[in-house]
Amino acid sequence: MRNYPNCLLDPEQCVFLFIDQQPQDFAAVDGVPRARILDRTAALAETAAIFHAPCLITAMGEAVSPMAMRLHDLNPDIPTLLRSGYNGWEDPKLKTALEGTGRRRLILAGIWTEAALCFLALCASAGGYEVFVAADACGGVSRLAHDTAMARMIQAGVRPVTWPQVILEFQRDPAYRDSYSDMETVISRHAGIWGAQK
Repeated sequence: MRNYPNCLLDPEQCVFLFIDQQPQDFAAVDGVPRARILDRTAALAETAAIFHAPCLITAMGEAVSPMAMRLHDLNPDIPTLLRSGYNGWEDPKLKTALEGTGRRRLILAGIWTEAALCFLALCASAGGYEVFVAADACGGVSRLAHDTAMARMIQAGVRPVTWPQVILEFQRDPAYRDSYSDMETVISRHAGIWGAQK
């Protein structure tokens, strides 16, 4: 069994929440290539699968997006919680699902940084969750909108991370062979740097 210092992310304490991975929201994203956000989101979902951390998807409206279907392909057990408002924290179904995981560390990724993601992050943090935002797996309507929302969340105690940081923090040591090979595959697929080190 791995012994994670409390200052590091422990997959047994974390739950992933993917927010508004929907075509209509991605259409307005600017300042970062949309394909990169999708790829980094997939990397986070693969990370969760390797380390057996629960995931949730929340989306507005009634349609399930292609990205949500891709996340379901990676992990068929991920529930999609549909809501009507911009702030998922105000949806009782989502709050109940989060509480049902029994975990208090929340890793967020999604669209738009300055709206649905920021609102939920601020409220969850105020509600007693330790909130981490995978900044490289998020996007806003402009780079300024994304950066300003990130700054606001950080000022409120939300912690920024990136997807490679999450997977490497979960792994911590190549000696943990049960996950190392899968971790290598994810990094090679999504970062394209791992093979150069061999």
